[in-house]
Amino acid sequence: MFNKVICVIVLLCFAFFVNGQITVDFSTGEDSDCGSLALSLTDLSTSTAGDITAWEWTVAGITSTLENPSLIISEPGSYEVCLTVWDDAGNTASLCQADFATVLALPSPAFEATPIAGCAPLQVTYTDLSESENGEIVEWLWGTNGENDGGTSASHTDTYENAGVFDVSLTVWDDNGCFNTVQYTDFITVNAPPEISFNADVTEACETPLIVNFSNTSPATGITYFWDFGNGQVFEGYTPSTDQVVYTEPGSYTVTVIATDANAGCSETLVMEDYITIGSEVLIGSFATSVCDESHITFLDQSTVPADSVLWDFGDGRTTTALGNYSHIFEGPGCYTVSLTRYVAGCPTTAYFPYCFEVFALPEVSYTLDNLTGCDLPFTVNFESSAPTAVSYEWDFDSDGVVDDSIANPSHTYTEYGDYTVSLTVYDENGCVNTNNSAVVSLVELEVTLETGAEYGCTPLSVELSESNNSIAPLLSWEWTVSGDNFTEVFTEENPTVTIVDTGIYDVQLTVVNILGCEDTQIFESAIGVGMVPEVDFSGTPLESCVNTPVVFSDLSSAFADEWFWEFGDGEVSPLQNPEHQYQDTGFFDVSLVVGHNGCLNALTIPNYVDVIDPLARFDIFYDCANPLQVSFADNSIGAETVFWDFGVAGEASDTAVDLNPVYIYPDTGSYIVSLTVYNSVTSCFHTMTDSLIITEPRASFAFDVNEGCVPLTVQLSESSQDADTYQWFSDIPDDIATFSDTSIANPTLTINTAGMYTGVGLVVTDINDCTDTLFLEEPIYVNEVTTD
Repeated sequence: MFNKVICVIVLLCFAFFVNGQITVDFSTGEDSDCGSLALSLTDLSTSTAGDITAWEWTVAGITSTLENPSLIISEPGSYEVCLTVWDDAGNTASLCQADFATVLALPSPAFEATPIAGCAPLQVTYTDLSESENGEIVEWLWGTNGENDGGTSASHTDTYENAGVFDVSLTVWDDNGCFNTVQYTDFITVNAPPEISFNADVTEACETPLIVNFSNTSPATGITYFWDFGNGQVFEGYTPSTDQVVYTEPGSYTVTVIATDANAGCSETLVMEDYITIGSEVLIGSFATSVCDESHITFLDQSTVPADSVLWDFGDGRTTTALGNYSHIFEGPGCYTVSLTRYVAGCPTTAYFPYCFEVFALPEVSYTLDNLTGCDLPFTVNFESSAPTAVSYEWDFDSDGVVDDSIANPSHTYTEYGDYTVSLTVYDENGCVNTNNSAVVSLVELEVTLETGAEYGCTPLSVELSESNNSIAPLLSWEWTVSGDNFTEVFTEENPTVTIVDTGIYDVQLTVVNILGCEDTQIFESAIGVGMVPEVDFSGTPLESCVNTPVVFSDLSSAFADEWFWEFGDGEVSPLQNPEHQYQDTGFFDVSLVVGHNGCLNALTIPNYVDVIDPLARFDIFYDCANPLQVSFADNSIGAETVFWDFGVAGEASDTAVDLNPVYIYPDTGSYIVSLTVYNSVTSCFHTMTDSLIITEPRASFAFDVNEGCVPLTVQLSESSQDADTYQWFSDIPDDIATFSDTSIANPTLTINTAGMYTGVGLVVTDINDCTDTLFLEEPIYVNEVTTD
């Protein structure tokens, strides 16, 4: 930094040196360059005494008297420029500027390569060794393999595919922008690999042994050959002798020949895949070599050449012609030899597995138990197995999949009633397994029921008693006890008969015991009822009434009656003693009453007992699909002199009519309650009928979730219809191309199985009034497909 300051001061001093009236100054166009510098100097000196008339320049030992000289400096370095001038008054002055011109040394390109000779294809790696006096090498351009724009980094790799002698050049740039090029002539030598060609007198056959004679058709000068015939035989020399190469096994054989040129240091390999084919190679395998009886072994055809047909022989008398892999179950225990014969282009080739497949017999398994049935808990069962070859045991006493015991002869205690399937699984030393689940332990709690059910009737009443039970063993004894007020009688027969004269309600108790000693006692309360025949009578008020006017019925039967059953003649009934009933139709109605005492019944029917008089309001409703808000009403009343309609529009005073069959236009869709009131002046009766109606206006609407995709394309249809009750979808797309998941649901899917552009999907919606609306969309659906070829 200190030197630069001094230099600046010196230059300023020279630049402004004044001798008398002369000021010396000069300039140049380019003051620096690489390798050489074309320096053009321009005088800028002035004089107050007159004109500058003479000049003397000194640069690099060169002197010039020109006013504005030019010169070339070819040696690297920094140069001082001096100028002395004279004016026409005889005054003179000088100025020297140090380091005014600079010539930068060119970089020195150099490189090495590894290797520089070899056989095609030859891969060569180049490494830069270039240097620069004035800086660092920052850029490279390699010219290799006949190209001028090879790599652009300090190292470069190129592969020479063809034989020849090649020049290599390298151009480098340093960080001053200076560049230089070097070329190495005939630097890389690439030798051609030796040529290989041969033939054989036969390459295909169906049977072995096959003798093949090979002929080498390659140039022989200076070349050595190594042969590998793919069958384990090899040969070193130009051509193997006649009958020397013998193939003894069917299959496909690859022949390899390696040629070496010792002078050029090159070798070449020729590989002829599957050059010799005898029959076809049969490659077989299996997933196992032994198996337990009744189990599968999968045999594998791993051959590479597709077969026209095959024949598997499993050695157990069974064969198959199934192509590919095959799963087989052998016919019982034994050791079986398996072979596969494949037929390819008329040539059969057979391969045998080198071992037999052993099939082990399943271990024998059985067991006994000391008791299969029981009716008391806890219940213990002792088991004894019989499995001569078993090495381990798994007992499952209740079929829940849990191993309950693993010894040969276990015991198990059951604590709940039920049916239990007992399973014994055994394993032998070959790993074979067998299961026996033949026994079922049944544990049923003894329960008895009264088979005859409740018996009720009039005194004297005779009842034969009988029972039903779930006993798993025959019953041994019965004890029946029939009891009531001041009555008890005991029976020990299976089906006794009891006769009761006194009226009342009686309980039955039964105790049973089966041959296993299990006992059950049940009490059947109110099982027998004995009553007296009651007298039947009734009255009704009023006996002439309007529709829906309550009629009060009064029981006048015997006071001891304890049950009642009314039939009012219109299909309605009542179990009350004194019911109230409203008739919904006009006419005469029979009334019946059945009364009972402990199940002893009596009945009375009075024909045409009640007269229900006119009028009766009835009407029908008709909807107009073309005018959804307009509804027609038809009066079907009986005995009406006047009618009054209320159409059920809330807050609307004009929603009434007195016409028999009015037509009314509703203000909007929705639900309404319609009433018709009728009057008959003769009977002075009114009657009102009400019914609900729903005004709808169906509008079909739907959309697709997608309209483009790959085949098969599934389109989700989403309906947004108004007032739809049922749906029916349809399409112009043929059924063999497109199918709906369900044409009758709200949101089905449409699957299109063939590529193309399709239009035409429609929806018909029907409302609760059987009015319909249809929407048909012709929006295109694009179904795309990629075909690989």
